[in-house]
Amino acid sequence: MTQFVVTATAIPTAYNRPKSFVVEADSPTDAMSIVQDRLLDLGSVPNYVYEAKPYTPPPKGRIVEAR
Repeated sequence: MTQFVVTATAIPTAYNRPKSFVVEADSPTDAMSIVQDRLLDLGSVPNYVYEAKPYTPPPKGRIVEAR
C-alpha cells in the first residue's frame, strides 16, 4: 500500500478551508473514496472537491516555537 495526501474542500470552495488526510491505499482513487466515506459524502451530488497526491514525509527535525 502507498500513502497519499487527500485534500477535501467543501463546496463552495471559495468560502471553505481544505481538510487534509494521510491515507494508505492502493491508488489515489481508492484514497479519495476512503476520505469520501469518512466525511459521509455519500449522496449522488458531492459536497466536497477531492485531490490526491503521494505523501512525502517531512525531514527530521522539530518545531521549537510557533506563533
